[in-house]
Amino acid sequence: MNDSPQDLERRLLRLERSVRAWRARAVGGGLAIAALALAGAARPRPVRRTVTATEFRLLDSAGQTRAVLGSSASAPSLLLRDSSGKDRATLSLRADGTPRLDLASPAGTARATLAVGPDGAPALELRDDEGRIRALSTVRADGSPGMTLSGADGHPRASLRVEPDGTARLDLTDASGAPRASLSTEEAGNPRLKLSEASGAPRASLGATPLTETGSGQNRTTEPSTLVLFDKKGRVIFLAPK
Repeated sequence: MNDSPQDLERRLLRLERSVRAWRARAVGGGLAIAALALAGAARPRPVRRTVTATEFRLLDSAGQTRAVLGSSASAPSLLLRDSSGKDRATLSLRADGTPRLDLASPAGTARATLAVGPDGAPALELRDDEGRIRALSTVRADGSPGMTLSGADGHPRASLRVEPDGTARLDLTDASGAPRASLSTEEAGNPRLKLSEASGAPRASLGATPLTETGSGQNRTTEPSTLVLFDKKGRVIFLAPK
């Protein structure tokens, strides 16, 4: 069947209208998809506020571990390492819940420790390169401060403290730990220097010295300018002024 030119023209017009309709639908669908995509991008994404893990490691640009935050069976800890992998600083909680900060030398030896004891009293320990405590500074539970200096053998050789009543005291000890010299202020504020033998018995005292009178048994305290010497049995053998 042969179509007339008019029929062909009508068919071409219908085809052109159909193509235009499909093109419009395609453009509209594309715009709708783009709008949905933009709406999804604009919507704030939910933020994960809690991250749960037993250990976190922080690496440097070379891939070496420089910090470790973790929790063992007993307590959490934070470790900071140098470029050679040595632990140089450690912040931790001990099993009893008390905090502790350890600082180490390049060799990895602990040189300083700051801690708070179970009673709430703080303490600062300073160590030599062998790890021995050479200086200890504390504030006891009653609020009285003190400092102790030790020899290479670990024995205390000097201690300075202030008692709760406000009296101050400096003690010097020998290698065995026996106090040999003591400088103090008594409760009334009077100063006193006491020298002792290895047994701890006083042999000389300069300042306000408590004495017991022979015979009467009465107690008295000498003047701050008094020098008292004792024999091995603790008896007064010299006193000036009397």
